[in-house]
This record gives sequence, C-alpha cells and structure tokens, in this order.
Amino acid sequence: MLFALASLLSPSQAQQIAVVQQVPGSIDLSALKDGGYAELTCLWDFWPNRFVDPAEAAIGKAPLEEMSTSHWNQLNIPELKSHGFATYHLRVTGLPRGKLLALKITSPLSAARVFANGEEVLAMGKPSDSAATESPRWDSAIVTVRPDPIGVLDLVIHISNHVDFSGGLAKPILLGDYKAIWGVRTSLVTLEMFELGALAIIGFYLILFFAFRPTEKHALYFGLLALVLSFRTLCYDEFVLLTLMPHLTFPVLFRMGYLTFSIPFALLAAFFRHLFPRQMKSREYLGFTALSAVFSLFILFAPLQTVALVLFPMEIASLAFLAYALWMLAQAIAARIPGAALVLSGLIMFSVSMVNDILVTNGQWKGEYLTPFGLILFFLTLAFMITRNSARAIAGREVVFVKTARDKLSLSAKGLTATEIAYAMALLSGKNVKEIAFEHDVSESTVRNSLARVYGKLGVGSMPSFMSLASRYDIAP
Repeated sequence: MLFALASLLSPSQAQQIAVVQQVPGSIDLSALKDGGYAELTCLWDFWPNRFVDPAEAAIGKAPLEEMSTSHWNQLNIPELKSHGFATYHLRVTGLPRGKLLALKITSPLSAARVFANGEEVLAMGKPSDSAATESPRWDSAIVTVRPDPIGVLDLVIHISNHVDFSGGLAKPILLGDYKAIWGVRTSLVTLEMFELGALAIIGFYLILFFAFRPTEKHALYFGLLALVLSFRTLCYDEFVLLTLMPHLTFPVLFRMGYLTFSIPFALLAAFFRHLFPRQMKSREYLGFTALSAVFSLFILFAPLQTVALVLFPMEIASLAFLAYALWMLAQAIAARIPGAALVLSGLIMFSVSMVNDILVTNGQWKGEYLTPFGLILFFLTLAFMITRNSARAIAGREVVFVKTARDKLSLSAKGLTATEIAYAMALLSGKNVKEIAFEHDVSESTVRNSLARVYGKLGVGSMPSFMSLASRYDIAP
C-alpha cells in the first residue's frame, strides 16, 4: 500500500496535452511532443447501424452524425438504441512522421475492431450486426500505430453491443508516446491495486476478528463485503483479472462483475441487522436479502443478452437501501446507541460517491468515479468502530468486577424474562455464547436471539454496548 501511494504521488513524466478541434471528425496534434499523450475526447465521425469500410471512412465520406467518445445511448439517436452497432472515424494530423506511437483503448462495449490507416491493429472480440454472431469481450489494450509519411493517422473503429446496458466507448482513447501511454496504464493499475489492497486488508482483518470473537457476526459480514468489493476492482477498468487469468471467458467475467453489485445487498443487510437489531426489523432484513438473491439468480442464469437489464433496478434498489440505512442510523443516534454516529458519517461519504458514479454512468454528470474511495473511507470508519467497541467491551468486562459505588440496574424491572436474565448474567460472568448454550442445553442461535431481546429491552444495540452499560451500573437480576 505504501509503494502504491508513493507511485501515485510521485510526479509523472508523461504530459497530457489539451485537444483543440477545429473541424469535427479531425484533430491536429502538432503540439504532441516526446513523452506526451492526448485523450481523443473530441467529435468523431459516426455512422449508427453501419459498418463503414475503413477506406471509405478515411476519404471523408459524409457521416450521419458527429460525436465524442461516449456511451451512444446518451446521443438521442432514434435509429440507435442501447443494442446496435456503429462506425467511428477520426483523422489525426500533425503527428511525427513515421514515428511509432501507442494507442490505448479501454472497454469498448461490447466488441470492437480498430483500424489505423486502413489496417486492422486490434480486435476486442468480434463486432457484428446481430447478437447471434457477436463475440463480446471486455479488455484494456495498448497497440502500436505509425502515422503515414505526412504525419496523418486515420482511426476507424467498428463497435457493436448486443450484451451490455449501452454501446460505445466507456473510456477515452489515448494516443501518444509509447512510454507515456504505458506510464498511464501503470498508474491506473497501481491505483486499482491500492484500492484492492486497502479493501482486502480490511476484509481479512475483520474475518480474523470474527474468528477470535464469534459473537461479533457483524464483523464477519462486513469483512466479506470488503472482500467482494475488492474483487470488483479486478473485473473492471483495466481488467487486471484478465491479466491474471487470460483464458477467462467473457460470459464468466461479465456475470462475476455483475454479482459484485448484487451480493453486497445481502451482506450489508446482515451487517446492519446484527449491529442494530432493534432498528433494522426482520422484515426489512429479509426483504433486502431476498432482493439480493433475486438479482443474483437472474445474473447467474438469465441469457447473457438480458443480464444487463438488471443494472437499472439495482441502481434504484441501491439508492433505496442507502436512504433506509440513513433513516435507520438516525433512529439509532436518537436512541443513543454507541457507534451509530460514526457509522452514519461513513455511510454519508459512501452515499455521496455512489450517487456521483450513478450520474456519471448515465451521462448526467461529467466527472470521475469516486465509489472506490468512498468505500475505503466507509470501511475504515466501520473497522474503527468495531475495533473501538471491542476494546470497550474488554474494558467493560474488567470494570464489571471492580467493587465501586454504582447505581443499581434491575433486569427484572426492565421486563426481562427469567431465561433472558440467566443468559445476561452468564454473559456478565465472562461466559461466551457457546458456553451459555452448552450450560442450558439449547442451541447457540437460541442464546443469540434471547440476548438480542435483552439488548433491545435495555436500549443497547450489541454485546459491546451491553458490556459498556454493565461497566456503569451494578446490574442485578
């Protein structure tokens, strides 16, 4: 992680030049120097629902549209929907004559062929005019291209989409010095590895925490959530997973990537249910878990061409879940449950980043994707809260047995049943759930359910909060 941060913060020798376009479909990169590169985020010639021969596109045959590289469902073209095919063309002038340059293309949706001066230089899958003959592939690739003797490079791209939620180019195309382009990719991969490492470390830490304290189930669910989201970084952007597993097929990658959106619903619901059982009712917990299961089953077994249809409902469900979680945490803060304010602050940071990314994905906002950083901040906040509560619980167990003058708290006066009082007093004596279950000849789940009712009647949200309460009062049956 330290190496990744040092790499990200170190000054890069690659210089990005601004693209100034005078004529749509053509740009002049005379300002491109050694060690520089440019993002081709300009107006390209664009033919919807046509694969134009690269030679015809290069001689300037009048296109039907002019567009910048983006998802084409943002263009409002009646004859081109989310699924379809198209041709892009851009004439780049002013390049160094005969010099070998690099072209970086990331994630065309969902198959593409790239031509430079009439010659095919890259194939990502096999674009086609029908779903039956298309071979989709996500990837990020760098290829070498050479301008003609007068410094001109005609770029033609055939793209089709019969699988994803929208067609076109998800990321800007980069053109420039070979080392500079590879430097950009290295920085992007380093950033993704930093995100993966940060989330994975938090995830493994919390799972090990649960292994030593099995009663802290919220730590288990939170740790699993961190690992799922760390895996997502391998499935998108620079597609590091394809570097590690080059023979991975597109359907498997596609479904695994989408599962990293559906599975977190169930894990987040379980986390909040075990951390704030009084605020998150069982019906809401079961509802979000069932929603996660329905989304996941659809992603696993639906035809590939229809899996992307679940993306928009998942975005709506995500916003609904965030709104519910914020409302639930506000209730927990009002009930003065320890840690609720800390969780709320982390969730707000994550919510802002998530809303930003949804707007960027749907073309309603221009900006960078912020969810990975929002997730890291959210996870760090919750990991701190879990660790703090555990430390307080340990301190609470020590203080319980210190004879000091404290106010008395009668469990029977709080409405606890005889069984609940027995379990609570056993917990205060230092026994864990497994030992209590063995002593009373019941299942561990029965003990946990009874203790959850104890916490609810006492107005606390978890075992650490209960032990903290015991450190302040002289608890009696």
